[in-house]
Order: sequence, then structure tokens, then C-alpha cells
Amino acid sequence: MTSSPPSEGSARALPGAVPGAAPDRGPVRTARTVLTSRTSGLLVAQVVAAAAAFGINLMAARVMDPDGRGVLALALQVSYIATTAALLGIEAPYVARRAAPFPVVARELTSLLRPGYWFTGLAVAAAVVLYLGGRTGLATTVLLASVYAFGNTHVRAVRTAYIASGAFRPFAATAVVSQLALLAAGAVLLVLEVADPNVWIAVYALLSMVALVVLRTGGRRAGTTPDRAALTAVRRQGLRLVPASFGNTAMLRSDRLLLPALASASELGLYVVVATATEIAGWPVKQWVDASLRRWRDQPARTRGTLRLVATAAALALGLSAVLAGVTYAAVTYLLPEAYHPSRALLLPLGAATVVYAATRVQQGLLVARGEAGRVSAVELAGMAVSVVLYVVLIPGWGAMGAAVGSLVGYSACLAAGAVALRQTRHAGPELKRVETGT
Repeated sequence: MTSSPPSEGSARALPGAVPGAAPDRGPVRTARTVLTSRTSGLLVAQVVAAAAAFGINLMAARVMDPDGRGVLALALQVSYIATTAALLGIEAPYVARRAAPFPVVARELTSLLRPGYWFTGLAVAAAVVLYLGGRTGLATTVLLASVYAFGNTHVRAVRTAYIASGAFRPFAATAVVSQLALLAAGAVLLVLEVADPNVWIAVYALLSMVALVVLRTGGRRAGTTPDRAALTAVRRQGLRLVPASFGNTAMLRSDRLLLPALASASELGLYVVVATATEIAGWPVKQWVDASLRRWRDQPARTRGTLRLVATAAALALGLSAVLAGVTYAAVTYLLPEAYHPSRALLLPLGAATVVYAATRVQQGLLVARGEAGRVSAVELAGMAVSVVLYVVLIPGWGAMGAAVGSLVGYSACLAAGAVALRQTRHAGPELKRVETGT
């Protein structure tokens, strides 16, 4: 990568999001946009995050049996759901509306995060109640998971700040350095053969605090007070997207929450070994969608262009899924204990589910760009409903395979609902008004 990252103090529009930019010209050019329109920072962060997730996944499975790996996975899923609750849907509306230097967006995002701190307080209170009730182990897990959720909201906020500002250095500190540190910490725990899930969760929680420091430090350098009117508009749009955020999170995470309840922690352990690897194939598409929101907002809605974008995202995810499936199959076969070998049967349905999910992210991004927050929520909730019903029906008898099939069918239902919503809004103009600072 030869492009230079923008300086921290410069006010930059989103890479590839210049108003009036020419529309994509065919599948080949669209694919090139997917792969090259983002800055080197996003690409480097994506590679490092993928490597860290894949590595930590294998290292944890190496030292834990499926039961222990399932407990770790469950704690992380609860943290991710708590993160979604604390963010209150602000990410996409903020990216669509704001472009300013990092200190400005850091201060604004810090302000937007404050209502979500109540969720952390409630989680800590629940941990205290559990501790007083004599459930020390569970209390420790809940406390560590809540701390990680608190830090993870700031990790997500720093990523949003980078997309809105183009400032590479603060983003690198959280998205690159902390991920490398997580990988190194996992290697240490592997060598020491630490099989306690709470120790692994504590590492996640500790390293997520880097983002809190980065965001708060950057915000103190802002020379202006936050634009309250603009932030109120972002918060209102975010609240309209909260059902969509929870619907998306439920589709992604409810399988891992229901598996230990309807089957066993061991089934969850088998499931996450494959799911953690295959879902990486959808990450580049998600990054591209988030960074393209402002450009899509400024372009007219066209059915042909929409289909091309969705198809290209699916093709990209398909290629990455195939590669990851091969690597994961070899890793499970040759690196993990024999107890994990049944998880290889999950590669096909979970790989297919990732491809479908990647296509739905483009649909949702286009709907957000058109100001259709209500339709986004309806689509996500439809997919969530189908997924959860299938989980409840299939997991008791099929275990991890039931969760994999439920995910694939649920994502497909979301894709179908998204296609209907896009068709209904193909002539709609964007509702969002640009509010920019520093330009």
C-alpha cells in the first residue's frame, strides 16, 4: 500500500465518499472499489484484526476443552450485545452526517456515548448482587464482561472517528497495536496453558481500555464545543436504528446465547471455533459499507447499481469464505484436540451464511444512506425473528448444526426482506441533510 495516511489534524471527507463522485462502472470496477477505495489504515487494521481473531480463537481452543471455550464465547457474546445497547445506534448516522478533524469527532462521540454508561453501571450492579449471593465465579465473569463491553464501545467509537476524520494514528493505537497486543497476550496464555475463561476475558477487557484513553485524550484537544443540534439529530436517527442494531446483533449473537441453554456449552465451543473464523470473510464488506455511506447518500438510487453492489459484496465474501474454510479445516484437523473435529461439518453452512450476511450489509447501508431507518429496523427484525424461531426449533435436536442452519436461513430471510425494501425505496431521495464541521 503506497497511499499515505492523512494527518491527524486535517479535515478530510471519507475516502471514496466525495460528493458528486461518479457512480461505479460495472462489476470489475466495483470490485476494485471494494478492495482499494479505503485508506491503508482500514486495510491494515482489517488484516491485523482478522489475524488476531483467528489466532486467539485457535489458541483458546488449544488450551480449553469445548466446555471452557463455550464459556469464554458466551461471555464475549454478552459483551458484544451490551456494546450494541450502549452505542444506541449512533455509528451509521454519525458517519453519514459528520466529517471533521479527529479532536472534534472524538469529543462529539464521547458526548454521544455518555447515555450508554448506564448499561455498564447496571452490569456492575448485577455482578455485585451475584457476588453477595455467593456466586463468585459468575460474578467475576459478569464484571469482566461488563468492563470489556464498556471498553468495546470506545473501540467502536474510535473506528467511527477514523472514518469521519481520516486520522490514522489514534485509530492505529486501538485497531492495530491493541490487536497485536491481544495476540501476544494470547500466546503467553497458551504457553502457560491458562484454561480459565475469566483470565482470557480479563485480557480482552484490559486491552479495550486503550480506546478509552485515545478517545478522551483526542477529545480534549478540540478547540470548539460539540455541535449540539447536529448531535441531537444523530442521536435521534440512532434511536430509530436501535431496533435494527438489536435485530442484527440477535441474528449474529443469539445462536451463541441459545446454544448453551438449548444444548450445551460444549456445543457452543464447537460452534464458535468455526463461526469465529468464517465470519471474518464479511468484515471487509462491513468496513467498505460504513466508509461508503456518505457517497451513497449523494448518489441517486438505481436498481441496477444496487444489484451490482450487492452481488459484488457477495462474490468478495464467497472468495474469502472459501479460503478461510480451507485454512480452518486444516487448523482444526492438525492443531486442535480431537474433541473439536466434529466442528468441521459446520464449515459449509456457516461459510454460506457469511456470504449471505455480507450481501445484507450492503442492502442495509443503502437503506441508511436513503434515510430509511424504519425500513432497516423492519428488515433486521424480520431476519432476527426467523433466526430465533429456527434456533429454538433446531438446536435441541441438532446442536451446533441447528444453529448453523438457523443462521443461514435467517440471513436469507433478511436478504429477501432487504431486496423488497430497496425496491420500494428505489425512487426515494435521501432524507439526511449534510452537517459538516471543519470543511
